[in-house]
Amino acid sequence: GAAAVAGHMFPVYLNFKGGKGISTAGGVAAAMMPSAFLFAGIIWVVVFKISRYVSLASIVAAISLPLAATIFGLFGGNVPVAVVVFFYCIAVFAVWKHRENIKRLRNGTESRFERKKKES
Repeated sequence: GAAAVAGHMFPVYLNFKGGKGISTAGGVAAAMMPSAFLFAGIIWVVVFKISRYVSLASIVAAISLPLAATIFGLFGGNVPVAVVVFFYCIAVFAVWKHRENIKRLRNGTESRFERKKKES
C-alpha cells in the first residue's frame, strides 16, 4: 500500500512530481480498514458539500482517516498499530502535498467546484 501511494505521489518517470495521492490512499485504506475509509469518505462528502472545495475535503478526510482508525482501535476494534501509523503518515504527506492549495484557501483564491449551467 505504501509503495502504491508513494508511486502516485512521487513517480520516477515524472521526475518525482506527481499527484497528491488521495485516491490511491483511499483505495489502500478501503482495503486495509473499510470502517475508517467509510468514515473518512463521509467526512469528505460533508466538507465538499458545505465548502465546494475538493482540496479542503481531501485534506480534512486525510486527517480524519488516522483519527478514525485510532478511535475504532480504542473502542474495541482490533486495529494493528502499523495500520494506524501508516494512516498518520498518509495524512502528513497529504497535507504536505496540498500546501499550495492551503495557501490558496487561506488567500481566498482556491478554485471551487461549480456545476456547469445548462444552456437553454
